Amino acid sequence: MSEVISQIKQPRKNVFAALIFLFLAGCAVAGGILQEEFTTLNLIFFGITLGLTDAVIFPSLVYSFIAYNHNILQESKQARAVFKAIFAYVIYEFTVIFVLSLVDNKSNLTVQNVLRNIVQRIYFIIIPFFAWWVLPRMKNLDKYFRIVSYSSLIIFVFHLSNFILGIYSLTETGNKRYGWVGATLLYGFTLTNSLELMNKSRKGNNLFLLFTSLLGIVFIAHRSVFNAVLFIVAMAFLISKDKGKNLRIYKSAIYFALGGFVMTQLSGIGADFVERFTSADTQTGNLASRIVGWEFGAELFRDNWLFGLNFNTTNFSNAVSQNMNFVNIFHNFFMQILVTEGALGFVFHITILIFGIKTAVKNKKDPISNQMLIYYLYFLFVAFFNVTYANPGTLFFSIFPLSVILYRDRILTNQQNI
Repeated sequence: MSEVISQIKQPRKNVFAALIFLFLAGCAVAGGILQEEFTTLNLIFFGITLGLTDAVIFPSLVYSFIAYNHNILQESKQARAVFKAIFAYVIYEFTVIFVLSLVDNKSNLTVQNVLRNIVQRIYFIIIPFFAWWVLPRMKNLDKYFRIVSYSSLIIFVFHLSNFILGIYSLTETGNKRYGWVGATLLYGFTLTNSLELMNKSRKGNNLFLLFTSLLGIVFIAHRSVFNAVLFIVAMAFLISKDKGKNLRIYKSAIYFALGGFVMTQLSGIGADFVERFTSADTQTGNLASRIVGWEFGAELFRDNWLFGLNFNTTNFSNAVSQNMNFVNIFHNFFMQILVTEGALGFVFHITILIFGIKTAVKNKKDPISNQMLIYYLYFLFVAFFNVTYANPGTLFFSIFPLSVILYRDRILTNQQNI
């Protein structure tokens, strides 16, 4: 990657860019620890970092609009569609949704309340800020990837200690869970970043991080995450065409198989691991509760299909209270968008996602783009079965993969034009 960057004029390294990156990544790590282990500290952490996250969104908003005309012309067609969708979504929120929230104000929201809700919703605006300002000033992305990957060991220590001490929670199907599901986003990043085939400059898989990230995911015992891990392996096979890389992939598959066998033999979690795959049914357990939530969400969407419920929390709470089987969350990112933002908000989100993925696919020969694409698909896979509305603990994983994909696309596009 450094060879490509050296051919393009780059801004000087900036310590503030690194601090912004480390802050958001640090929130993800701290959230993974506190949300599971320390209830009181988590509330304090969430309150403080929510304000600090807003402090990142505000400069992102100002910078992105000021720099838009200068930067948008340097983007490829696919990347340009992503940025235009992001800016259109932000404008839509500050105009249409702002007015509607005050006109149809059944929750008695103040102007300040509405603006704060909008600011928290438009986290996508951090993507152009990262792609245009932060990432170009960080130079060596590999180093920061490694920092994030090794930080997962902090959470792993907590989950391992829970396993050793017998501290666990039970799922609805009776399986033992030794860690918080949100930590799987960090484990997934570590897993993807530790594979040799994701980066030509890396000599060999990082077996230590591969093993700890996989074992951490097993500790969490979440079926959709297990399937997402299998998805990563499948995608790794698909992106490789030449024989040399195929050999490395086969080696990686062997490591996965051996590691999986060892992990499933550990006392106390082997049966639970298998049970998480075999206990899925639509009548009882987690899957059944999700289906109930999705059906209820579909009803709410039909009644508010264009703009969604938005910030009318009174309407939302009343609707929820009428369905006692519903646990106040839809356990599906896309259903959450449909219910709260309606068809128009959903179109904006899907446009950003589709063209972001198309941008990465266009650069399929670039290992960094491949790595971020596979991780982002992993993120979306997990998001389909879980609640992932942006908060300080998940914001980094929501915006970072797309930011890197767009940043890499700009470098490669400019290189082609030299």
